[in-house]
Formats: sequence, structure tokens, C-alpha cells
Amino acid sequence: MVGLRSEQGRTSLRVNPVIATQRFDLRPLAPADVDSLLVIVHQEGVRRYLCDEQRVDRSAVVEWVRASQAEFAEGRAGLWSVRPLDDTEQIAGFVGFLGFYEPPVHELMFAMATEYWGRGYAVEASGAAIDWSRNNGGSQRIRASTDEPNTASVRTLERLGFELASTSRPEGTKWTQLHFVLEG
Repeated sequence: MVGLRSEQGRTSLRVNPVIATQRFDLRPLAPADVDSLLVIVHQEGVRRYLCDEQRVDRSAVVEWVRASQAEFAEGRAGLWSVRPLDDTEQIAGFVGFLGFYEPPVHELMFAMATEYWGRGYAVEASGAAIDWSRNNGGSQRIRASTDEPNTASVRTLERLGFELASTSRPEGTKWTQLHFVLEG
């Protein structure tokens, strides 16, 4: 079950959409989330594929938050923090859409802290973000990419109904990229 409500004190669902799932609240990323996000992206298992084993610095995460807030301000899907209902101050991960490549292609992006792996949380949170995007004027054709050896993300995308569309090996990347599409 997925529900939508406004963030307390906010008037526009399109600008600050909080999504409630069975186990989580998804809240638009905010500057106060940067430190928690850094902890997640610095975990070895997350960093291996999300960041090609590179350590992401604070300015990159600040830019993700800024870009996400701009997307929501324009009525488009950005990135949400994933917060367990039993502790909504804890950030278990993040999910949503961000532009990749040049020219930018908006793709589904998700990462869960390693202690939340293997429980279907990425599927639940990603499904809610996809539904919100489609129901609020986003594309019916959703794209996502992952590194070829990232079998957990491949399984997550397949559980969501994505199909492999193509592969590429961008210059400077460690692994072949698998490009997936979910048709509306």
C-alpha cells in the first residue's frame, strides 16, 4: 500500500511529497540529510557500485540534494530519503530520480544502507517512487542503470518489472553498464 500526504507545514504535494509505504516514509531529500547520506554512500558495499569504489565527498552529496530539490520545485520527481516507520529520524537509504550522462537522462537511483539489504526494501521504496513519478506527470517509460556485477540491483530492477535494454562501457568506468527500461 502506498499513500501520499503533505509534509507537515507544507501546502503543495508536488513540491514536498511525502510517500508512505507499508514500512517506510519517503521524504524529499533536505540539506539536513547530507551527513546521513554520506554515511550510507561511504559503506563499502554501497560505494562499490554506486560510486565505482570512489569515496564521494560532501560537495557531491550536497549537489544531489540541491538537484533533487530543484526537480521537486519544478513538479518532477527527485530523490527521497527512505525512513523506517518505527524510526522516522533514521535514514535507511534513498531512492528517486537523478540525471546521468550527457545529455542528462533521468534514471531511477536507489541505495540502502547495508544493514537494510536483503529484505525487499529497495523494491518497496523504488516502486513507490516510480508510482509517484508516473502519477505526477513523469514519463511512463522509466530508465535505470547498474554495473554488470551488481546482481542485487539487477534482481531489484527485475522484481520491479524492468527489462534489459542495452549495455555500454563508458570511458573511465570500471564495469559494463546495464541499461534497463520499465514501460508504462
